[in-house]
Amino acid sequence: MFSLAHNLYSLCAAQSESKFSVLVLGVDNAGKTTLINTLKGEISDPESGNPTFGRANSTVKVESSTINFIDIGGGKNMRGYWKDVFCEVHAVVYVVDSACPDRFEESREKLFEIVQDNQLEAKPILLLLNKRDRPEAVAVGEVAKQMRFDELTACPSWQMQPCCALKTEESAPVDEGILEGLRWLSSAVAKDYGELDARRERDMVLQKEKEAEEKRVRKEALKKKRAEREAREAAEAAEAEAAAMAAAEASQVAVPMNISPSQQSSGEQEQSGEANATSKESMENGVEAHSSEGTASETAKPEVAGVAPETPGKPLSDDPPATPERIQAEPGVQAVTAITPSRLELPAAPTGTLPPLKGPPGRLEPIAVTPDKAAIHGVIQDSPTHSPAQAFGISNHPNVPPSPAASIV
Repeated sequence: MFSLAHNLYSLCAAQSESKFSVLVLGVDNAGKTTLINTLKGEISDPESGNPTFGRANSTVKVESSTINFIDIGGGKNMRGYWKDVFCEVHAVVYVVDSACPDRFEESREKLFEIVQDNQLEAKPILLLLNKRDRPEAVAVGEVAKQMRFDELTACPSWQMQPCCALKTEESAPVDEGILEGLRWLSSAVAKDYGELDARRERDMVLQKEKEAEEKRVRKEALKKKRAEREAREAAEAAEAEAAAMAAAEASQVAVPMNISPSQQSSGEQEQSGEANATSKESMENGVEAHSSEGTASETAKPEVAGVAPETPGKPLSDDPPATPERIQAEPGVQAVTAITPSRLELPAAPTGTLPPLKGPPGRLEPIAVTPDKAAIHGVIQDSPTHSPAQAFGISNHPNVPPSPAASIV
């Protein structure tokens, strides 16, 4: 019911005044813009050679019809946008340069391509063979043959019309071929205007949905590419960081570390402290061993030449005070006079902290008695050949106390 009312309204509108939209197509330099300028009453410069870039809309009153012409550039970089306007028009005007047979095949391919689009299905197409004023223009029949118009079975409503779109003077009328072709086109549109207009509105809605979907897909693709790029950059950064850490570790293992003098001095102090601690521990162990040996020697109380052993609880000797005795020395040694003590006093055990030992703990070596030490104990060495200890027959063992003071004979 709604479709019937819409068709009746469209038919009445078409009978009173025809108003529709037309898409002007064709390869570059075919004369599309010149055609629209002529219909608007403008003069075109054929030598300008400026191709149309983008889209241009022009509304022109042609006899009883008001036509909205949509002009899109025919260059190779613009042909991909033709299909975006198919849904907006009721009919198509396809312009062919009849004076340039070298481009007939190129023009034919584009014509057959657009008529296969479902948005142009059953829409009338006007084929204008332009530039008929040129001497090199090919005959109309030859153009139709080379363009294979007879194979346009996909387009049931089409019309071929030779014309000259160029207008060199303002007072010059519009070429009759153009006007005749537009009359046919207006009649074809008015005949099926209701259906064509309904298709146009429906196709425009579908086109908007398609563009929205394409926009969404492009957005998702860009988002995916961005995520992949960020993930790739993050992986590359992680690899670079790992490589840097590995290189740093390798350099630390292979190359000695640079140690400043302060750090080296600190390290030496630490090593010296550890060595001192070790020496102190060894010294303590030596002191303990020395104390043990001293205790054992006090217990054993070895006999000393010329001294009677001590009996517990009894004085060492009850003899009268010592008297000088003549000690016969060995041949070649001067005799000395010694004082025999009535009681041998043993030195007390050493107290305090012993100096650190320079070597590992162990057996203590005997200390040689020098002339200075012998003089301190009262022994004067007259002969450099023998020491006082040898003269008295006393051992220099450290556990044996020094001899009593002696006087010179």
